[in-house]
Amino acid sequence: MAHHPLSKIPFLLALGVATNHTVSPPAPVPPIAASARFEARDPARNVIRWFPRACKAVVWTIVLCEVAAILASWNASTPISQLTLSLLTFGGRPVPLEVYMSPAFIVGWAMVVSGTLLRDTCYRYLGDQFTIALSITEEHKLVTEGPYSIVRHPSYTAWIIISTGLVITETCRGSWVAQCGILDSLVGKMGVVAYVILHMRICTVAVKRTVEEDAALREAFGEEWVRWAKRTPYRICPGLY
Repeated sequence: MAHHPLSKIPFLLALGVATNHTVSPPAPVPPIAASARFEARDPARNVIRWFPRACKAVVWTIVLCEVAAILASWNASTPISQLTLSLLTFGGRPVPLEVYMSPAFIVGWAMVVSGTLLRDTCYRYLGDQFTIALSITEEHKLVTEGPYSIVRHPSYTAWIIISTGLVITETCRGSWVAQCGILDSLVGKMGVVAYVILHMRICTVAVKRTVEEDAALREAFGEEWVRWAKRTPYRICPGLY
């Protein structure tokens, strides 16, 4: 089914909003005493210092470039549209750009939205206990209901789904990245590959972090954690891991 090019714009803006929500700390930074003892063993200790801001910046840059390309291509005869397209294309790529909603974009967009909804559910179940830094406070309670009754680390399940969806929506056929000509050069291809590898690396760190979080929770809650782990044996994906 054909889609009008402008119909993609609200879907793109929703990606930016979803990304903001996904990587924004839902709770204040935990007290130093609650996180300092875990800092050395946290595999994400360096990533959390820069990745949230970098992720927002990259995603919103791509979203706004694609929105601008759609608007300029829709009315490509005006001087402002021609200037915009000249700034958003590389290597003599013909204009207007053919930016549209492909089936892959729809699949990726659905992954981002569903992952964001799952992560938001985790925010609501953990409340102020959900912090980016690995921490356990004196008032900490072991949450085992909702998504935490299915897997022990559903927020990381959500992030892996979101990360995969972002890569698909940003690089699939019909996207600005795929149509603007940046992939015609070796440097452009290397940049996109590096971006994909970065997402894979962050997902790997998330998987590694589940081991440390389990160890910290077991130290804090003892037999209560053991009972939960028996009821909920999988960390990220039911039946797999």
